[in-house]
Amino acid sequence: MENQFITIFITFLIIASFYFIMKKIDSRYTAINVKRVICPKCKIKLPFFRLPKNLKQAFWGGHTCFKCGTELDKFGNIIG
Repeated sequence: MENQFITIFITFLIIASFYFIMKKIDSRYTAINVKRVICPKCKIKLPFFRLPKNLKQAFWGGHTCFKCGTELDKFGNIIG
């Protein structure tokens, strides 16, 4: 019974720690964008399903405009 309590307590500590760490990370990385992105330079809608051009886009989201080559974050803001 005591081992079960210790296991539950440690599991709770791990989950709580993960929650507070994620709260500290900038929300633009942890947020999810479900809307289509429009390139602010050439005003073209980018496809909903994207092919990441670099590792940063693969992990944190983002787009590269196929018309003008502008790199955008997942919300359509210019990176650079």
